[in-house]
Amino acid sequence: MDNKSSDPFVVVKFNRRIIHQTSYIPKNLNPIWTLKTKAFFLFQVKAKELFQDIDGLCFEVIDYDAYSANDLMGAVKVSPRFLYKATEERREFRLQPLMSKGSIVNHNVKGKLALRCRRATPYDKEFLKQYKIDMVKEARKDPIKLRGVAMIVKNVGTGGGGYVKTVVEKKRKKETIGTETVVKYKIRPEPDPQRKTQTTWMTKEEIDKESFNESRVWLDAGSGMLAKVFLEIINCKGIPNLDVNVGLDRNKTDAFCKIVYEDCICSTDVIDDCLSPHWMPWMNRAFVLHMTHTSSPLFIGVFDYDDSLHTSVESHDPIGRVNVDLTKLRADTEYLLTYQLYKEGTKISDRKPVNGTITIRLRLEVPDERHLVLSCLQPPPTIYVNDSQKRDFLCVKYTCKGYDNERFDTNVILSYIEELLAYMNLVVYLKDALINLLLWRGNHRVDVRIPVKPSEQNADGADALNDMTMKERLSYLVERYTKKTTILLPIHSMTLFFSAVTLVEKPSLLPSYIFGSIAWLLIAVMGFRHNNPDPWDQPKTFRDIVEILLVGEPLEPPPTITKNQNKKEASAYRKKWADKIKELEKNSVEEKRRAVREAREEAEIDSAEVDLGTESKGGMNLNPLKPFLLPVQKNLGKLLECVRFMKNVMLWEECYFAFWITCASIILGVFSLFIPWTFIVIWSTRLAVWAGCGPWMKLVDIYYYSKIEDLSKSKKSKRMRDLKKSRDNYLNLMKEDVRLKEEEAKKLKAMKAYMFG
Repeated sequence: MDNKSSDPFVVVKFNRRIIHQTSYIPKNLNPIWTLKTKAFFLFQVKAKELFQDIDGLCFEVIDYDAYSANDLMGAVKVSPRFLYKATEERREFRLQPLMSKGSIVNHNVKGKLALRCRRATPYDKEFLKQYKIDMVKEARKDPIKLRGVAMIVKNVGTGGGGYVKTVVEKKRKKETIGTETVVKYKIRPEPDPQRKTQTTWMTKEEIDKESFNESRVWLDAGSGMLAKVFLEIINCKGIPNLDVNVGLDRNKTDAFCKIVYEDCICSTDVIDDCLSPHWMPWMNRAFVLHMTHTSSPLFIGVFDYDDSLHTSVESHDPIGRVNVDLTKLRADTEYLLTYQLYKEGTKISDRKPVNGTITIRLRLEVPDERHLVLSCLQPPPTIYVNDSQKRDFLCVKYTCKGYDNERFDTNVILSYIEELLAYMNLVVYLKDALINLLLWRGNHRVDVRIPVKPSEQNADGADALNDMTMKERLSYLVERYTKKTTILLPIHSMTLFFSAVTLVEKPSLLPSYIFGSIAWLLIAVMGFRHNNPDPWDQPKTFRDIVEILLVGEPLEPPPTITKNQNKKEASAYRKKWADKIKELEKNSVEEKRRAVREAREEAEIDSAEVDLGTESKGGMNLNPLKPFLLPVQKNLGKLLECVRFMKNVMLWEECYFAFWITCASIILGVFSLFIPWTFIVIWSTRLAVWAGCGPWMKLVDIYYYSKIEDLSKSKKSKRMRDLKKSRDNYLNLMKEDVRLKEEEAKKLKAMKAYMFG
C-alpha cells in the first residue's frame, strides 16, 4: 500500500452484505466524497433486523489498485444504537484494523472517517430515487448520437447553426405600397404568435416602434427580498459582423445577450444574421431580478452565438459588455438607457466604442426603501452560480470580468499602472478645490434682496396701496424697493477658518476634527457633484437618504429628466474639466522631456569613461521574472479594486456607503468632543514611562528574566516542547476548521452541479 498517496473508496456492509460502495478518489490522503462520488445512500431496514446485528454498519476504507488486490486501510463499525438515534450531526470515527479474506491486514492503521446520518424523510427517498434514475440515463447516453443528423436538423436556425437557414430563407424583401417601394425585414426568431400576419415582415420604422412596446413575457429570477429590478433588453445597434468568414458572405452576427445579477443568470433569444437586432415584446427579453444587496452591479454581455455542431470553437464570440450601477436609480421610475459596447483591450486608452450600442429599459420596485439603505451596513454576500455548459460558463465569466486577467501578461500590468496613474487626474480637482477654499470663493447659493435705484423702481399698483391689507402692502413695498439676487457664500472657507482657529487654541480637539473632516469632505464632494448641470451625474443627496430613513421615502418626488436636458451646459462643463486635465498632462510630459534632456546632457559629459566589461549582453529572453511579476500583477489587481471602491464612495457613486460613512464620522466626531484626550495621552505616557523605565525593572530581572536565561538544557527543551505542543494544538484546530469548510464547499458544489448544472 502506498503511504504517500492512495486511491481510497468506501464499502458499506450490513450483516456481511455490501449495500453501498463509493467511487474511488485518486491520489488523495484526505478524500472528500460528495454526491458525484456516491457519498449519499439510502439504507432501508427494519428496527428488529437492525438491532439483531451487533456490529451495525461496517464502513471499510479500501485503497484501490488496478493491477493487484485492493488493500484494506481500515474499518469503522457504527452501532445500531447510534444509527437509530442519529440526528445528522457530523461524527468522526478512528479507523480500526479488520481481518478480510484475500486482503492484507494493516495493523498500523491511521486516519479517521467522518460520517453524517439521519432518518430518511419522504423528500430524501424521492430525491435519491430520482437521482438514481438520472444517473442511469446519464450512463446510457451515447455521445455519437448527440452529433447525429437529427440533432443538426433540430438546431438549424437557432443561432450560428443557421448556415442552412441562411441559404434557403430570405431575410428581407421589397414591397410596393401605392407608388412607394419599401423594404421589409423578416422578424427573427419568430413573429408574434397572436399577430403572425402583421409581424412576420416589418419595416425598420415598424420594428423600432414595436420593440419599445411593453413586454408580455417576464422571467422571474433570483432569491433576494430587498427589491425587484425590471430589466428589458430593447435593441443593439451597429454591432460588428463576427460571422463574415463562416460559410457564406451573407452570414452575419447571431446576437444574444447574457444577463448576470447576483445569483441570476439569464439569456435572451438569439437573433440570427442581424447587425442591429431588436428584441420584440413577445420574445425572451424581459427579466424580473430579485435584489439581495443594493451595491450589487448588473452585468450585461452581448455575444455572437456559435453552434458547436457547425464550429469547433469552445465559446461564443464576445462583442462587448456593460456594467449598470443601480444605486442611482429611484424607485418607481422608468429609465431608458443606451450604453456603448466597448471592444476591450488591455489598456483603457486602447478601448474604442466601435462595437455598437445596447438600449435597455429599467425600473426599480422597492417595497421599503429604508431596508434598501440599511442593507449597506452589511458587506455584499459572495455568491457562486453554476452553469450547465463550459461555453455558457465562459460567457458568464466574460460578462462579469471581461477578458481573463488572471494569467500573467505584461500588458495587464501596464494597464493596471495606467489606471493608477489616471487617478492622478484628481489632482486637477483637488487643486481647484484648494484654491476655492483658501481664496474664500463662494460655493453655496443664497437668494437675498437688495435695494434698487429709484430709476429702477416699479410704481405699478401704487394707487391701490390704501386698499391692501398689511401683509399685501408689505409685500408690495418689498417688491418695489428691492430686487432678488443670488450670492455665493464661502461656507467651506468659513468652516475651515473657524475650525483651524479653534484647533490651534485647543489641540485636544484634533481627533474630533479628524472624524468631522471626513464627513465634511464627503458632503463637499456631494455638493460638487450636484453643481454638474448633467442630471444623470447627480447622485442621491445626504438629505434624501435621511428622509428615507425617517419617513420611508424622499419628501420630494423624483425629478423628471427630459431628453437632452442641459446638454449644452453639461458639454461645456465636461469640456472645462477635460481641458484642465489635458493641460496638466501636457505640463507633466514637458517636465519629463526636460528631465530626460538634462539627463542626456549629463550622460554625454560622462561618456568619456571606457567600458572595460567583457560580459556579453543580449540573447533570448524567456521572461524569467514571471514568477515574481505574477504576484505583483495579482496584488495590483486587488489594489485597484480597493481604489475603485474608495473612488466610488468618495464620488457618491456608492451613495449609501458614502452616507453611512458620513454619519459614522459625524457621530464619532461628536463623541470625541467629550473624551479628555489630553488627560488620556498624558497619563498613558506617564504610566508607560514609570512602569517600563523605573528601578523596579531590576525585580523583573531577578524574579523572571534571569530565570529564563539560567534554565538548563532539559528545562529549555521541555519548555520548547510545551510551546510546540500548544502550537500543534492550535494548528490542528485550524486544520479541522479548514477541513470542515472544504467538506461543506465540495458537497454544496456537487449538489448545485446536479441540481442546476
